Amino acid sequence: MDKLQIRDAVEQDAAALTAVLHAAYANAIARIDGMPDVVGGVADDIAQGHVIVAEIGGNVAGLCVLHLQGAQAKLANIAVDPAQSGHGIGRALMQETEARTRAAGFDSLHLVTHRDMTENVSLYQHLGWQVTETKGQAVLMCKPL
Repeated sequence: MDKLQIRDAVEQDAAALTAVLHAAYANAIARIDGMPDVVGGVADDIAQGHVIVAEIGGNVAGLCVLHLQGAQAKLANIAVDPAQSGHGIGRALMQETEARTRAAGFDSLHLVTHRDMTENVSLYQHLGWQVTETKGQAVLMCKPL
């Protein structure tokens, strides 16, 4: 396997990032009623410098959207191309996200996931995240850094 590279997204990545998001969320979108839009806004997030890309052999394999403004650092999205799962891409993206969050002066990271994405809630808890609140379909989580 080619070496994994982590870098900031550029405008030319928008189509590939959108394809990864569609593939990563396809099962959840098909089975969960009221699933929020997880694909829209990619170009805006790239333009604002919020998107981190995982790339293997020149191909986009995963991404995360990280917002480091305001009172809280927020992991807005993280996704790995299902065809690339099992290669440590999600772990590398999460490590980069946490490192950037610490470097920006935050001592915790926040996210919101869907209550019916129980596999995500379990995974995040395994990685040290804590459920802080549940609001309707939203599960709010925090990870102290």
